Amino acid sequence: MSSLHLDKSTWDLLQSGVNNRERIKGLTHLFYKYPARFSPAFAASAIECLSKPADVVLDPYMGGGTSIIEGWVRNRKMIGCDINELSRFVAQCKTTLLSTSDTAQIVSWKQTFLPKIRYDNKYRLPTIPTGRYGNNLELTQSRFTKPLVEQVLGDIVQIDRKPVANFLRMALLKTAQLAWDGRKQRVSAEDFRKRLDTNLTVMLQGMDEFKSALINVDKRKSPKLLCQSAENLRPSLIDNQKVDLVVTSPPYPGVHMLYHRWQIDGRKESAAPYWIADCEDGKGTDYYTFGGRQTRAGVDKYFEIAERTHRAIRSVMKTGAYFVQLIAFNNKSSQLPRYLNCMANAGFDEVNLAGSSRMRRLWRKVPNRKWYTRFTDTSNSSKEVALIHKAI
Repeated sequence: MSSLHLDKSTWDLLQSGVNNRERIKGLTHLFYKYPARFSPAFAASAIECLSKPADVVLDPYMGGGTSIIEGWVRNRKMIGCDINELSRFVAQCKTTLLSTSDTAQIVSWKQTFLPKIRYDNKYRLPTIPTGRYGNNLELTQSRFTKPLVEQVLGDIVQIDRKPVANFLRMALLKTAQLAWDGRKQRVSAEDFRKRLDTNLTVMLQGMDEFKSALINVDKRKSPKLLCQSAENLRPSLIDNQKVDLVVTSPPYPGVHMLYHRWQIDGRKESAAPYWIADCEDGKGTDYYTFGGRQTRAGVDKYFEIAERTHRAIRSVMKTGAYFVQLIAFNNKSSQLPRYLNCMANAGFDEVNLAGSSRMRRLWRKVPNRKWYTRFTDTSNSSKEVALIHKAI
């Protein structure tokens, strides 16, 4: 039994964040639907409870940057790390503040270019994607939308102002995801234009809200976002700062989730998001999930990488700093003890509720998450657990 405890008021606040069932909204959270999206309410509650303004907060598996956004508006020094270039692109777009002239240029683009998007428009992106980036974009449904995406990209590549170009790529990414990922019916040019128009409007509103939330924050101290494995974290990469808090959601053991692909036309995989975002991919699914497929070898590899990664994270943390994470297991009875052992070997001790005679943990049902493979135990897979540890 752990000798480390949280008082009941802090525990209750964390529990309210874990149990929050509101739809993701606000700030720039709606820019893109990243796989396994982190709960903003949980990230916010952990940051507020277990750190203070000006503290250094790290998310070593930042995904779409949810915790980065929530921490920055609370005046924390945010550091994000992810192995996926698409993740960094999304997080960078969400945390890059637009100037007044940037916003005006985007509004003008929306008014002048959007009406030109149609199937009979001969304007195309000069370089059509080939190989892995264009894979499966000629299938029955996707090929109808591809020329529309090409038209938008063909104009974006001519925009010199990078924050504007990336913002438009982000809007196109969200629109193409709605048009392709998991859809069975073709999207008309009119519907595509309307979706892109709506996404741009919502994103601009979110950006205004985000900027307002940062009114009392030094915006010059923007988040530091790294594209690399957390296994390679070291003090020099984060300006030799010691981390006061880790808030994150790592890959789940035994879960085959696509962080780098969309599934189109009968679940055929496509790397189209990298084409749209102008990012480099080139890695297989196991690279992004610690090799955690539903095989014994895959799960063993997961825990080997997880332990090495957690040791690297511990090396940049202050002694006594908290490590808070949301994670799920496809076999809780065997994998949870193994995962806790990885944390212990890496230099962490689990924290319990003060006064509890047994180890208490915070569980929640997974809300509307898209799993790309069948779990071995659906009763386990339907729940996430919030694990709270201290660096010792």
